[in-house]
Amino acid sequence: RAVAGVPLLTPKMETYKLHPLVLINVSDHHTRFAAQREHGDPTTSEQTVLGCLLGFQTGTREVEICISFEVSSVADAVTGKPAFDQQYLTDQLARYKQNFPKFELVGWYCVGAAVDEVHHVRLHESLSHMHESPVFLLFDPSRGTDDVVTDQQRDARQDVSCTTTKKQKGLPITLFEPVTRCPVGSGLPPTTQFIETGYRIETTEAERVAVDHVSKASGANESATGELGLHAQGVVSAIEMLDVRLELLLRYLIEVHEGTAEPDHEVLRLASGAMASAKRVKAGDGDAFGKELNKELDDACATQFLGTITKAAADFEQFHGRFNLVNDKGGRRF
Repeated sequence: RAVAGVPLLTPKMETYKLHPLVLINVSDHHTRFAAQREHGDPTTSEQTVLGCLLGFQTGTREVEICISFEVSSVADAVTGKPAFDQQYLTDQLARYKQNFPKFELVGWYCVGAAVDEVHHVRLHESLSHMHESPVFLLFDPSRGTDDVVTDQQRDARQDVSCTTTKKQKGLPITLFEPVTRCPVGSGLPPTTQFIETGYRIETTEAERVAVDHVSKASGANESATGELGLHAQGVVSAIEMLDVRLELLLRYLIEVHEGTAEPDHEVLRLASGAMASAKRVKAGDGDAFGKELNKELDDACATQFLGTITKAAADFEQFHGRFNLVNDKGGRRF
């Protein structure tokens, strides 16, 4: 609600809970749209990636964004830029309400590198009859994992204290809340602006299972060997990350020893404890570790060979049945 002469520059909601299904839908929408445009689809020349966000308000100042759906776009009569197809939006929202009666329209999304104060405000105002203050999700596909790489290049102290909030900065999305400013004594009408607001990822158990399955490169012909390969890739990634962390920590300790970096006693205590634990390992344990590793490798190889033999036996059984079916009348059977 706007107050004359007082610009609302603080978020209206305390918390936005964003479900991973929304991120998957928006990125998939952009990927398909970009692929169609790359192949010269004429229907995408005057359109853009637009959609609506569905969810519910769980508290006085808390909104949960659960799912999203695409909305076809039409040319705006004033700016000529893509705008919501209101008839399609109304029909699509009615269909979703039949399956999700608890959900309501809580926002919309668009693709772009930055907020367009003219075009995006018009898009926002076109939804004002459905929601008083819909949130705006901006998806920027040009933003990659630069923030994550930057975190890996920081010193050991910052790397150890990296939080979930910092990692979320690597996501190519930004949430904006609309605010209204009413100039005093100027006679100008109120203007709508967007301010950036925070969010946190909210997942349910079913979503965690689904997202974990989607994130894996699994096909229809998935086998035990494929699962073993995925597990091995995860182990390799973990070892590579451990190597990066150890290199950063070693560099930090060298700089502290040389006096070029300020010592952090908490990090030094953790490093000292890790070194003390490593020294307690006896020299003879190396042989025991090698034997245990060889045993695990033998078991893995035996399991793989057993699977290969079982598949070969099934193929031979299938061939046997087909051979007998073809040669049933000729007397040649085996």
